[in-house]
Amino acid sequence: MKISAVKGMNDILPEQIGTQRPISAWQRLENACRVRFDLYGYREVRTPVVEETRLFARSIGESTDIVGKEMYTFSDRKGKKLLSLRPEGTAGVVRAFVQHSVHTRDPITKWWYGGPMYRYERVQAGRYRQFHQIGAEAIGVAEPAMDAELLVMLDRLLRDDLRISPLKLLVNSLGDRADRTAYVDLLKSYLKKHLDSLCEDCRRRYEQNPLRALDCKVPDCQPVLDEAPQIGESLSEPARRHFEKVLALLGEMDIELEVRPRLVRGLDYYNRTCFEFVAGGLGAHDTVCAGGRYDDLVGSLGGPRLPAIGFAMGVERLVMLLPEDPNLEPEGPRVFFVYVGEESLETCFRLMEEMRESGVSAEMDFRGGSVKSQMRRADKKGARFAIVIGETEIATRRVSLKELWREKARDEETISFDLLVDSVKKRLLMNG
Repeated sequence: MKISAVKGMNDILPEQIGTQRPISAWQRLENACRVRFDLYGYREVRTPVVEETRLFARSIGESTDIVGKEMYTFSDRKGKKLLSLRPEGTAGVVRAFVQHSVHTRDPITKWWYGGPMYRYERVQAGRYRQFHQIGAEAIGVAEPAMDAELLVMLDRLLRDDLRISPLKLLVNSLGDRADRTAYVDLLKSYLKKHLDSLCEDCRRRYEQNPLRALDCKVPDCQPVLDEAPQIGESLSEPARRHFEKVLALLGEMDIELEVRPRLVRGLDYYNRTCFEFVAGGLGAHDTVCAGGRYDDLVGSLGGPRLPAIGFAMGVERLVMLLPEDPNLEPEGPRVFFVYVGEESLETCFRLMEEMRESGVSAEMDFRGGSVKSQMRRADKKGARFAIVIGETEIATRRVSLKELWREKARDEETISFDLLVDSVKKRLLMNG
């Protein structure tokens, strides 16, 4: 009986991860993130995919859809603790920051992470039950310049490095905790008058987490939500000045953005600046990156009261949008060995290992077959060179290099076994 992957948890095959045409998006995305984050001083951190459930209940909020409906939760072997597969990355990163007392040796901490997350939700294009995120957190700085720097970094990454287009940056301010509390009361009072016009999910959110109602994509709900009060009407003066400074700094850097007054983040830990990058071509769920400031989360998880800001981006969604790189060459083996006869196989095996030890990728097909069939496999693999070895080559200890990537191969060069590795490396250096 054939067993398939769990629904919504997908295999990512080598041709999707690697640098072989036509799909090279995963590594291109990851490499671009590493380079860009390094420029801005972010270091990589890796946290477990399993955490105590109470971590997410305390940080994300028990009333959120994630904790209430979407987490994969189970008891440990002894039945003493509830554990969950992580549904997002920020909580685990902050937990690690607090547990290891990082603030005592690093007053300003910039970390980035990447890996799989898990949520039980409806599967659709770019939205799965096991999905991947890349994100970053900056802990220890309250100034609006930190918000602006993070957004400039993301804009450069998405727009310049990854060439995502069309792309729009949406920003808003959630204010401080008191501002948010006042706004939630105002929003609930408004929604209460229109419950009959809202969908079932929005009516549930009205009771548990009314901010989430503003994210609703159901068309029938939009007329009501469009007339809802805006959170900007509840901002304190310090929160207002903070947001205005963020906008001014982004303007100095010519970052295109739109202030979206009803943009909110549904997780309980967010305050002040929140943002989303949205892209075309993804339908209703068009957000590829989102985040915001969370100045109370570190303290609520047992650490010092330190301000922080961060984001997460959906890898699967971005992969769908990455344009093909016209300069990307097929990345098969540099050299493919073709053998004729058993004795030739042993010689090819030895030379192939010498090639690999020198840093040049090499392969051969141990199944053998005719020279013609092996050459077809070399072409299919995208090899740069083919080296055919038979009785004559073994007797003379000389081989001919055949170039496979040119439309018209130049004259083959006869090379001794001893000089083969150096000759291949020289040609690769000359031709890139």
